[in-house]
Amino acid sequence: MRSVAPGATIVRPADVFGPEDRFLNWFARVNEFLPRVPLVEGGAALTQPIYCLDVARAIYRIATSDDPDVMLGQTYDLAGPDVYSVREVAEYVFEATRS
Repeated sequence: MRSVAPGATIVRPADVFGPEDRFLNWFARVNEFLPRVPLVEGGAALTQPIYCLDVARAIYRIATSDDPDVMLGQTYDLAGPDVYSVREVAEYVFEATRS
C-alpha cells in the first residue's frame, strides 16, 4: 500500500464493539443456537477491543489535524485500554444475554 500511496494514513482498529457490532453480537447469536461455543485453544487468545465512538473520534482528529505529521503517511493501531481473553469476552456476553 505504501508503494502505491506513500502519503496514505492507515488506521487499524482492534475488535470494535458498539451497537449492532459484529464482535460481541457474534457471540450472542451463536449462544442462541448452540449450547456451547467452541473456542480455539480454549479462548486463550487475547483481544483489546475498542468502542466504535473512540474509533470515530480518532479518525476525526486525524482527518481534521493541521499537522501533516499527524495526518500524512502514518499508521495508527487503535485499541481499547483493557486486554481480555476471548473466553472472558464470550463469558461476559453469555452472562449479559442470559434470559
